Amino acid sequence: MNPSPTVIELHHGDCVTGMRALAAESVDVVVTSPPYNLGIKYSKFDDTASREDYLNWSVRWATEVRRVLKPDGALFLNVGSAPANPLMPHQLAIRLSELFVLQNTLHWIKSITVETRAGELVSAGHFKPINSPRYVTDCHEYVFHLTKSGNVPVDRLAVGVPYVHKSNIARWGHTEGRDKRCRGNNWFVPYETIKSRDAERPHPATFPVALASMCLRAHGAGQESVVLDPFVGIGHAATAARECGVGRFIGFDIDGGYLGEAKARLEDLGDEVLMASVPNEAAELPAAPILVKSADVEPKKRRGRPPKVRPQMVPANWGDAKVEEGLGDPVATPAPIMPEAAEAVKAPEAPKLVIVEQAKRRGRPLKPSNEAGMPELELF
Repeated sequence: MNPSPTVIELHHGDCVTGMRALAAESVDVVVTSPPYNLGIKYSKFDDTASREDYLNWSVRWATEVRRVLKPDGALFLNVGSAPANPLMPHQLAIRLSELFVLQNTLHWIKSITVETRAGELVSAGHFKPINSPRYVTDCHEYVFHLTKSGNVPVDRLAVGVPYVHKSNIARWGHTEGRDKRCRGNNWFVPYETIKSRDAERPHPATFPVALASMCLRAHGAGQESVVLDPFVGIGHAATAARECGVGRFIGFDIDGGYLGEAKARLEDLGDEVLMASVPNEAAELPAAPILVKSADVEPKKRRGRPPKVRPQMVPANWGDAKVEEGLGDPVATPAPIMPEAAEAVKAPEAPKLVIVEQAKRRGRPLKPSNEAGMPELELF
């Protein structure tokens, strides 16, 4: 296939650290699907953080997304749930309302059965069945359309559908003679049929390329647009960006194996992929928390002993210690930084990204970052 005009950059490392190297208000659209915290088995990532730790971490990466988004930009956030944990997507949306306006709630329908006027039942799509006396099979996920103002225009007809009754074309003046109407917020986008998951979809939680493409078209992304996916996985959002003729795509992932697969797939389409690495010093979990003392902690008097100040458990690099898809082992995750200790924690300087040797074989892990003597990659 012919290469696309899209400049594709895949960065190996923590997305929170990596996004700090991007200029403010430089990204038009973010299409992403972070870990759902539902115990999904990634190759390296433990998807079992506590509810509060997961929500706090989500606010951290979303804060960087908000910083890099243009005023008229948009975040399309795909989040799923489980029958036993149905509130997580809604709790996440509520927490992110501290940063964004929820402009639209889209429902990604993976499988559906409809009854025709003739009474025939027609089933379409794919789903993962569950065997439960309490729950029905979950056949959909959410896509939250989040913006800074709630007033960002969308191109509804870019993802529109034809009228079933063609008489409506002339009946409604807003059609302007076009056989296309708004699709609504139920988007039926089935997975492609595959024979081998390991070979054809070697990632446990991907969205279809078509779903990401619809998000980009609804926003009106084109040649002048910059698209970001902080959790790029095997590159479905990157493939959608090239299909939509986006000018530039930036993706981050902490898993070198997934990035190698994404690179190989994009190169199979004829694209040249720029691989880079995010410095990982700030993202590594320390052997023991680095403690800072809070001035608000009252000393306790003990019999025969001088007063002692008990320090707060505040690792100085807590925010970037979560390394698997931006989130680390919840067992070793310390408590969030308390407001009184925030001044004692210095934010790391914006990292510089360096080019690393491209993986030569599909699935080969990327080489470690920060190789000496490699030239700097200037993003903006």
